[in-house]
Amino acid sequence: IAPAGSASFKAGERSAEYRFSRTYGPATGQREFYDAVAAPMVRSLVERGESGVLMAYGITGSGKTHTTVGTKQAPGLVPSALMQVFESLPRGCCVALSLYEIYNERIGDLLAPGADGPSTTRPGSARLRLCERADGRVVPRGITELRFEREADATAAVRRALAARAAGRTALNKESS
Repeated sequence: IAPAGSASFKAGERSAEYRFSRTYGPATGQREFYDAVAAPMVRSLVERGESGVLMAYGITGSGKTHTTVGTKQAPGLVPSALMQVFESLPRGCCVALSLYEIYNERIGDLLAPGADGPSTTRPGSARLRLCERADGRVVPRGITELRFEREADATAAVRRALAARAAGRTALNKESS
């Protein structure tokens, strides 16, 4: 049984039922949400090498960017995860980082060289396809993977990557991503 706040949706002939193990209300703080949702996943990554995926999905204005990026005063999932990873590793360890977005069913490499415009409109970026690597990981073929020894450098790369996200204007949000 889904908690209060779960819902069923019907759009024309299509309908879908979404069940949630837990929901979070608008009063939930970034730290509380991170500690409940992402921190255990990051801990599993660092301690056991288990990979995981955090994905923000929702309609325009639902809080995806706020949840993932946050603010300086209340960092979101991405900066909090970077901080936890670097705090958990011994000095001198290297962290590999790739960032991509799926926008209008196209995969955009957010760390690609020359990432100065929307990722899905740069030449070659929109043509990335998913493939399975020898280690079993599914990644976009040709995705940029950068390595960092310092949290500050990784955070700067993430900021540049976020600036390269595709954004369009909608009636609900002038800079929807």
